[in-house]
Amino acid sequence: MKQSISIYFTLLCLAFSFSLNAQQIYKFNWDEMDAGKIENSAPQIFIFNKQGKLIHYSDRFLPSLMKSLDNIEVLSNSDQTLADIKELTGASFNFEAHDLTLVYTAIHPDIGPCPPCDKQAKVLKNVLSKTDKKIDVHEILMIDFTN
Repeated sequence: MKQSISIYFTLLCLAFSFSLNAQQIYKFNWDEMDAGKIENSAPQIFIFNKQGKLIHYSDRFLPSLMKSLDNIEVLSNSDQTLADIKELTGASFNFEAHDLTLVYTAIHPDIGPCPPCDKQAKVLKNVLSKTDKKIDVHEILMIDFTN
């Protein structure tokens, strides 16, 4: 019995680490971000439901991220926000394959410190480890011109 629990736990850990490694990262310099239609700031959080509709947006550190995963109301700018993210990243999202799709912006450490970005990354990692929801995570990373 203990061995089967151990094997089950190992499989769960492997599945969790795979889901974190499957994260998509899109890198843009400041000029590219300025040319895009989403705000050139970090951290930002965009959460989309299975239908590809925006159910949460935050333009600052969000300590209560876990609560936002339960939002059901579609935001009024949902379609335009998704179009702007797709235009910037070139991503093709598979919303139906996940309970939620989360897109967040961060600043690369080489540019300079971003304490809110660091705190948001920790909260995100914690949320992903505790939720039962299948979340597809995409990061828009602002990099320096030299990267």
